[in-house]
This record gives sequence, structure tokens and C-alpha cells, in this order.
Amino acid sequence: MKNIKLLFLFTISIFLFGCNSGGGSTSSSGGASTNTQIQFCVDSGCSIPVTSINLYTQPNDKTSEIVYVKNIGSDNTGTINSNFNPSVSGLSSQSNTCSAGIAPGGVCSFLLTYDPNATVSGSTAYSLIFGSTESSITVNYVSSSSSESGLMVGYLSNSYGIGHSVYTEISQAAAAGYNTVVIAFAVVNGEDPVQFYGNQFLAYTNYETFATCPAAVNAMKSDIDKAKANGLKYVLASVGGANNTFNISSTDDLDVVAQRMVDFLNEFGLDGFDFDIEFTQTGLATQLDTLIQALKSKKAGIIISAAPQANSIDNTDPTQVSLVSTGTSQIYSQAIENHGFDYIWLQAYNTGPATNQINGTNELDAEYIQEAYPYFVESQTYVNIPASTKFIIGEPVTTSAGGDATVWHNPAYANADAVYTALAASYSVLSQNNQLHGAMGWSINQDIDEGCQFSSHIASIAAGISSITCPTNGGTYHGGVCPQNFN
Repeated sequence: MKNIKLLFLFTISIFLFGCNSGGGSTSSSGGASTNTQIQFCVDSGCSIPVTSINLYTQPNDKTSEIVYVKNIGSDNTGTINSNFNPSVSGLSSQSNTCSAGIAPGGVCSFLLTYDPNATVSGSTAYSLIFGSTESSITVNYVSSSSSESGLMVGYLSNSYGIGHSVYTEISQAAAAGYNTVVIAFAVVNGEDPVQFYGNQFLAYTNYETFATCPAAVNAMKSDIDKAKANGLKYVLASVGGANNTFNISSTDDLDVVAQRMVDFLNEFGLDGFDFDIEFTQTGLATQLDTLIQALKSKKAGIIISAAPQANSIDNTDPTQVSLVSTGTSQIYSQAIENHGFDYIWLQAYNTGPATNQINGTNELDAEYIQEAYPYFVESQTYVNIPASTKFIIGEPVTTSAGGDATVWHNPAYANADAVYTALAASYSVLSQNNQLHGAMGWSINQDIDEGCQFSSHIASIAAGISSITCPTNGGTYHGGVCPQNFN
């Protein structure tokens, strides 16, 4: 099933008569909501700044901008109401706190919202009224369509310890219903060269390493090419995880680290990195943001994803849920808001109801999937996720793939089939949403162990994948290029 995406770009220029000349400002945003501050005053001698607001949205995908109005003058303003004249379907402005006016130095806000329900094209000028002060707004609708199916994402172990099918090749994972394979794990250790955990990938190296069996490198690259010829989209390397394979310090040159990471991608023919950071460290949020920008500058088209957990950042209230690395640490937020991530796949399986409740659901409920999306992407209470960032919710593929705080330990589901059916129903609710862009499973190895039941139930919904071939030889080495006398 392919979804046709229509992307609209809004360039909104606000000219406020009676304002101080502090120069204009520009912001780019998507989803609901981001924020912009404009200046306003009623004193004599004020000139006109220009504020440009860029909003990205799609049909049936509401986008909004919180606009803060600051009184930089010495007189109280009158009532500051805002509305469009003439009106336009889906475009609205609503005062939040501006109805009483603003004292000198004070700030109020209103909400600029676009909620499209049809294809719109062309450019039209509108007026936004602030009390008796009129401002001119030009809205440019630019549509861009493409046929892009969703992602069926799965983590594939390169070493021992995650399921029994540890010798599964990437092309086999793709045939099993996963069009995005995330290899768990690669090791980033400061400025050292990056390598896979153990410097091996069992499906290609067997018990050897890439150093002792270098032919495995080309074997792996050839297998990726084979898989991509048959529909595989991306192969990423994940760093971090529960045992942490991502280590950078304040003394590391992040430009060097980024180059090491890009060299690793080029060596193995990979598309990008997944950051599965499950610890906290002083300064890590800024380091991560800086590192991602360096990666993007060094490799055009690189794919960057994040795999945060969900947890309350208020120890007294389990409903104050945000995207975290661990506990209450929101180290992903800065990079998310700076458009660092192409994809976010939420680990909806690590925290229990005591610290993670969204609209009456928790991670033991399949319905958590359909509640988590609007909470994180539309409400954006604690982090503003750009509309260009695709949001995917992940689940453990079997009982053994997750801990106690998962759908697999909810007594409401009588058996495994009931769990898969419930998960499929929740993913189906959101399958037509352009920003919720598929599904994620931990892990492919464990799904194969159980006959690919997760992908069989979910892949067609998430990514339009209906043909699934579940491998049966993942428990033994069959790569053919490295010694085969040990399994």
C-alpha cells in the first residue's frame, strides 16, 4: 500500500505596524507546535520589522505555530486580538493570552494554525489584525507529491545473544518482511575507528572477524545490493543499546568522530546511523546535535534515526511523558528540534504504567500505539518534532524480545495470536497518517525464531509488504566465505 504525500510549504511574512526595528526573524517548523517571537509597541517612533514563519504540513496533518508578542515599548497596549481577513479554509489564528493587552516588557501569545483538508495551490495575501493594527500576511502553498511507502523496521543482531537465528543475512531479513534493517550494534569509541560489535557480523564472518576474514566485507556489501534490488530501502548501524556501544567525551573532536563514522558507512555500504542511547551524560545533548550535523555535512543523503524511550519526567505524575534516553534525561530533544533525525522509532516497551501513561493507556496496551502518536507528534508537550521527521512506534516481536512492561504480559490478551491481532489493529488506525511512517520490531532474529509472525501481521499494514519468506537456516552459518568448522 503506497501513500501519496502532499507537502505544503507556508512562508508567512508578518509586517507589524507600530513596532520597533529590531530586524526580522525566521523560523521553520512542522507539526504542532513551534514558536516565534515578534515585537510590538504603541509608542511613537516605532518602525516595522518583518517576521517570516515557515510551516510545513500535509493534508489532514495539522500544523501550528505559537507566536509570542512582546511589548518592547513604554506604554500599555490595548487588546491584541488576531484574525484573518479574508478567511481561508483551514487557516486560523486564536489568541491565547493577548486579549487583555500587554504591559511594558510583557509577553502574550496567540496560535497560528493550518489544518488542511484538501489540496491547495497558488498564493494569496491575507491580513492579520492585531487590535486596530493591521499586518499583511502572504501564504505560499507549494505542493510536492511522491509515492513513498512506509517503513517496516527491524533490528538485526550482528553477534550472539539476541535470539537463535543469529546467522540471518540482511537479504533474508528483507525477504522476511523488513524493508529497513538496523544492525545491532556498531561501536563508536571516541575518535577510534568505528567497527561492528566484536568486529564481526556472524551471518558473514561466522566466528571470525572482519580482520581475520576480510572477504566477509564484500560478501556483506553484495548481499545488501541484492536486497536493495528486491525492495530493501535502508541498512543502518545502531549505536548504544542497553550495554552501550556509544562513547564520546568532552575532549573528543566531533568532526573526527563524524569522519570515522562516515568511513565505516562507506566501508560496508550502509545508509546511516541509528542512535539508541540509553544513558545520560552531562553535555551529551549538545554533543549529539553537533555530531549529527557534522555527519550530515560529510555524507549527503545520510539517514539518521533515534530510538528513544518514553517515560514521565515528573516522578510524581506518570502522565507527564517525554522522549528520553533513560529516566528523565531528554538528551534527544535538541537534535530532534534542530531537524537532526530523519526518523524516530519509539521503543514502546521499556517503561511500565507507574512512569508512562498516555490517555489512559500504557505500554502493556496495544492501544498505546494509537495514543502515543498524537501525544508526541501533535501535542508536542515537551519536544517539537518537525513534520519532516517521520515517527514510528516499535514493539517487541515476541514474549522473549521484551521485558515485563510489554503487550506480551497483558492478561487481557489470551495468547500470542491475540497480541498480534491487537497490535495490527492499532497500527491500522494510524496507517494512513503521513508522519506515522510504519512500524518497528525488536528484533528480526527473534521474529524469525517464531516463524515471522510479527512481520506477517504488521508489514502489510505498515509498509504494504505482502510477500514474506521466513528463513529457516538462521541458526547455522551459511555465508560460505569464512571458515565453516564452527557454529
